[in-house]
Amino acid sequence: MDSRSTWFSCRYGVAILLAFAVSSSSALAPTPASAQSETILASDDFNRPDEQPFQDAGNWLKAAGPGSADLLGNQVAGVASEAVFAWQGAGTFDNARQFARARVVQHTGGEVGLTLLGGSGQAIIVAWEKTTGTVLIFWYNGGTAQAALTIAPSTVQAGDLIEAQLLDGMIYAKVNGTVVASTVNSTSLSSGRPGFQTFLSGGIIDDWEAGTPPSFTLGGTISENAVGLSDVLVRASGTFAGTATTNGNGEYSLTGVPSGASSIVLKPNLAGHDMSPLTRTIAGPVAASITGEDFTSTPSNNAVVAFDDFNRGAETPLVVG
Repeated sequence: MDSRSTWFSCRYGVAILLAFAVSSSSALAPTPASAQSETILASDDFNRPDEQPFQDAGNWLKAAGPGSADLLGNQVAGVASEAVFAWQGAGTFDNARQFARARVVQHTGGEVGLTLLGGSGQAIIVAWEKTTGTVLIFWYNGGTAQAALTIAPSTVQAGDLIEAQLLDGMIYAKVNGTVVASTVNSTSLSSGRPGFQTFLSGGIIDDWEAGTPPSFTLGGTISENAVGLSDVLVRASGTFAGTATTNGNGEYSLTGVPSGASSIVLKPNLAGHDMSPLTRTIAGPVAASITGEDFTSTPSNNAVVAFDDFNRGAETPLVVG
């Protein structure tokens, strides 16, 4: 039994439970750069003669997995076990910001997936699994499948656009442009190229493309007595997580927000001050930078000197120190 099969049999026993317990990780991402637009750097419509199995030559590298996929009727179909492919054609990819996207043609079994930072023996994989109705974010290193970074409930069907995105230390799974799961990139992978993945049979994809994803900003002003208030920590949680601190004018800006993020909760905090409103929620899905998420502060007689909303990645056991 190959390493993925062993891990597969173990993780699917808890996949459904984990999916409803942890829909996404909300740990903080490293400080990213400013907003930028999407750039497509590579694509493959698979419109060429059949390949049985799919050829890991030319534009494609068989990055990991003992399995295979077929190119039939201008589409890629999973066949057996796991097959992980990384793009080797033209295009220079950013190792901190990259995406892969494809159209689902069929999903009656197995997995349909996309890869990031792919290379020989390695990849980050975002895969939709039919049996459990979940999306899995896991990775390969040294040719061996590693444990899942997160598992969340998500299903796809024919016609859906699936997307895997790496953006400034965070990994996102998206369906039809909306973020459905996210987690911190806690892998050891630092470079590679996007691609796709199949597992078992029943999954078929088409119209693959990859490049640099867009990112946006969320911002506003926090004031007290009509004057900007500095040093307020603003924390974002939800399908996007991050922090920002207000400047001398009371302005804050959260950067590196992925397109499609939704239900983002903003919560400001400064010891000795009460905020109104307590939180703001951005319904999304985010499609552009957002401003005007303002708060008003008043001095508090019940000063909060410390707080922890525990909006971060899983810690087993709780990390101290």
